[in-house]
Amino acid sequence: MPLFYFKALTRDGDIQEGEINATDQQAALDSLQANGKIPLSAEPAQPAKSSSSLKSGFRTNKKAVAQFTQELMYMLQAGIPLDRALDVLEQQKSEIQQHIPLGEIHQALRSGKPFSQTLSPYPDLFPPFYLSLIQAAEVSGDLADGLATLNRYMESSRLLKEKISAALIYPSILALVSVLSIIVILLYVIPQFADILADMQQALPFHTQLILDMSEGLQQSGLILLLITAISILAISRLLRLGAVRALMDRLKLALPLLGPLLIMIELTRFSRSLGTLLTKGVPLLQSLQIAHQTLQLAPLQTLFKDCSEGLKDGQQLSPMLQSSPLLPAMMTQLIRVGEETGQLGQMLLRLADIYEQQTETRLRKIISIMEPLLIITLGLIIALLVLSMLSAIIGINNISF
Repeated sequence: MPLFYFKALTRDGDIQEGEINATDQQAALDSLQANGKIPLSAEPAQPAKSSSSLKSGFRTNKKAVAQFTQELMYMLQAGIPLDRALDVLEQQKSEIQQHIPLGEIHQALRSGKPFSQTLSPYPDLFPPFYLSLIQAAEVSGDLADGLATLNRYMESSRLLKEKISAALIYPSILALVSVLSIIVILLYVIPQFADILADMQQALPFHTQLILDMSEGLQQSGLILLLITAISILAISRLLRLGAVRALMDRLKLALPLLGPLLIMIELTRFSRSLGTLLTKGVPLLQSLQIAHQTLQLAPLQTLFKDCSEGLKDGQQLSPMLQSSPLLPAMMTQLIRVGEETGQLGQMLLRLADIYEQQTETRLRKIISIMEPLLIITLGLIIALLVLSMLSAIIGINNISF
């Protein structure tokens, strides 16, 4: 039977809004009148947006979700009821309205649904982690505190991401400049030497001829090489979506001397903060682990904590299952064991996340301090090799001539 959203006046003169099932609009109005209400409107309910329709109507936007969470938190902390707070957000013209279906959420809330259920039809905006904290806050009766916890978590995640991005900007620019410099030399500098060497009509050393062939190939087939490179990148990106290939690449990345430990530290920072936040808000360990598991991106760690979830179902403790893994630092397993023994596992994990975040920054600075001079030296050596190969050929030919 179709669902209608209605507005009606009660006998006390109050405006009531809600949902009603009826065969058609007139039947809905008649049913409201039969219940002693004065119907004002009855409109067909819009079907819940699916994930695909959400993408066309409301783009996933972490900034908008963070702003929504923060503003809602401030209003609830000020004592404004949730219904009124959503009404205020609807009336504002901001980025929130462009990316979050406030009208649908507000309408569902007025129909009597819990706040967490009004958000659940939009998993691209509000993932299981978000919904679990909202549900825990509803159980405790302090939604403002739950939103404050979410706000702190999202702010910490944003700051960590910004620190990593900022640290990688200069090395990325330096690497790009290095590649462009080599391309410019091959396209414009080496051809000048090629003309000189061609006029001498002498046999060239192998390394000089190789560089000349590379320069000529780049000039004649540069667009084709660019197209092949683009297609290769696209093919590799699609190939990496395959589970087995992605798992293999993740294992190779973790085996790298400097990059591997850094990637693990970043993953464990995010995972520890997620799991700790859920546990401190009363979400059961198994459910928390299954949700926090979704924040992991490296296949070996995903497999590890998925196995831990299965072990918890069998009644095992978390720390013994983690101790045998070579991927995890000893400090993590020890703090988790202490947290289990003291009943403070959530607090221990949050403390661990803070420690790992600091260590991530330290490791990142160390890697950058090594990468920057290494890139500069490598670029200098390549340019020197290109130029010296040309000059040595010219000098060698001149010596033969004399």
